This record gives sequence, C-alpha cells and structure tokens, in this order.
Amino acid sequence: MIYIDIIKTTIILLLFAVASYMDIKKREIDDKVWIIMFILSFPVTIYEIIVFKIYLSRIWLLIYLISLGMGILFSYGLYKLSLIGGADAKSMMVLSIVEIPKFGVYGVLPSLSIFINSILMSLTFMIFIVSRNIFLLLKGVRIFESYENSLLEKIIAFFTLTPVIKDEIKKNPYKYMVAVKRIDKGKRIDIRIRISSAEVIDLSDFTGNYIWVSYLMPMILYIMIGYLLYKLIGCIIFYFIPLY
Repeated sequence: MIYIDIIKTTIILLLFAVASYMDIKKREIDDKVWIIMFILSFPVTIYEIIVFKIYLSRIWLLIYLISLGMGILFSYGLYKLSLIGGADAKSMMVLSIVEIPKFGVYGVLPSLSIFINSILMSLTFMIFIVSRNIFLLLKGVRIFESYENSLLEKIIAFFTLTPVIKDEIKKNPYKYMVAVKRIDKGKRIDIRIRISSAEVIDLSDFTGNYIWVSYLMPMILYIMIGYLLYKLIGCIIFYFIPLY
C-alpha cells in the first residue's frame, strides 16, 4: 500500500513544482494545475480510505472530515482576509481533501500539519529580507529617511519589508506590493498591507529612488516544502513541543 501513497505524493509534488515555477516567474498560477492534481490524486485517496477501512472507524473518519473542513474553511477565510493568494488557498483545499490522517500524533490532522509546516518554512524568507536591508545600510542607503514612522514600526518594517528601486518595481510589478502611503506631513511605511491585486499606486507620487515594498514571496513553494515535510516526518512543530 505504501507504493500507492508514494505515487500520489510524487504526482502532487510534480504539480507543485510546476506551480512553484509559475509562481516565481509570474506570480500567477493556472487553475488547471489544481484541477489536474485533484483528478489524479483523489481516486487514490478513495482507494486508501477503502483499503485502510477508514470509513468503518468513526474516529478516523471524523478526524479526516475535521481536517478536510478545517483546511477548506481556514484557507477560504485567509483568502477572504487577503492574507494569502487564491492559488495558495486552492492548493491547501486540494491537499485537505486528498490527504488522509496518519496513524500517529505527528500527522493526525493533515491540513493543519501542512499549514504549520508551510508557515514555519516561509519564515526563512525573513532572513533574505533582513540580509537585504543590512546590505542597503552598508551601501549607505538611508532606508528610513523622510518616513514618518515610530521606532517600533521601523523595527517591524526592517524585519518584514524592504526598499526597492522604483524602476525595478515598474519592471516587475507582480513581485512587489508597495508598502508606502501618503500622509499630510509626508509619507509612512505601511506595515499593515494585505494581498490585493486591485490597488494601483502611482510611484511618481513619492520622492526618492527607493520605495518600501512587501516582496510577494512564492508561498506555493513553501506549501510544497511543508507538504513534503509532512509526508516525511509529519508536523515539525511537535518535535519542539513535549507531548507528555
């Protein structure tokens, strides 16, 4: 039976690789990727449910339904709050449907485990952001000059946002979300931005060569890594939390 699961996992990872390439290149993923993923992997899930007789166990069937419902509702909720993109939500929904619970505490809720793994992996992107900001400071770029923000807000911005040259933003607008807003006395770094494709900001309204942005990281890549980690070791946070 393990070979069936390996086949399903391979199919999902290959399609995630395709989606990650699209996400990195254009920040836009064709919905056909998730449709194909569901069509190819869900029959295997049905087979696993029958073979492992999950449908006969009320507990495991309930856990599967909880994981499925949690994954779909949580993904949809985060999408509606503009905290994740549409493709991220769709990928998590598909994974919530096709992944059955593992027989062990480290993977008992697939959707939650994959989500936690993905978020933890995405935090590594902060290393890139901080490194880039330090590099700009060493170059002599006054990254906070003329911004009317408190010290705390500047610290938060330093760890989550980064200044990018205007021409680069204009050249690759799909990679960035402008994190600056005008105020009466000048401008502020907006640390409360959300994912939105509707808002268009005229960069000519702001002085200086650098504009603070939120770098739209390829979250699909981190979801793929989170899924792979789940298949290999389960939910990684449990390795840091005592279970006794």
